[in-house]
Amino acid sequence: MNDEVNWTDIASAVFSAFALVLSCYSLYWSLIVDTRNRRRRGLLDLGRARALLATVPEQAEELKEGYHSHFAATGGFHSGAREKADKKLDGIAALAKRLQAETESLERRLHEEWMWALEPYLVEADRVLLDAQNCRDELKDHDRQFERACEESRVVMMHRQQGDAQRCSDPSSRS
Repeated sequence: MNDEVNWTDIASAVFSAFALVLSCYSLYWSLIVDTRNRRRRGLLDLGRARALLATVPEQAEELKEGYHSHFAATGGFHSGAREKADKKLDGIAALAKRLQAETESLERRLHEEWMWALEPYLVEADRVLLDAQNCRDELKDHDRQFERACEESRVVMMHRQQGDAQRCSDPSSRS
């Protein structure tokens, strides 16, 4: 029998074991860092969604008040248009409030869940952010439509006043 110790084989085995432990640790660490980054990205998306949604109900209410005062001042729009605008703005505000609740729930879940359970919540965070952006854009579009309608009614009122002034100054139009 050979009682001689083969130090090369022992060193090779120790090095292989060390390399295996190091690669397992590296894989585990990269998963942790990846999870932290993905969680952070999801939370940032939800933070942006919350910031977008924070002012939407208030803006919708202000826009509704603007519509009401415009309807009262001009007497121009028929009641169906006012009701339609109210319904649309109430829908936008309700959507924003629902999305705010979803945002808070998702933020809690992202803080609580472990790495393998994050993916569905990250997908939901992306969807909520997109919905929040669409909600804000829809409100802005509605605001532009309102401004356009106000401008058109101002032009109509101005032309009407000019026509009345012309008829008053024109002696042939008096009877």
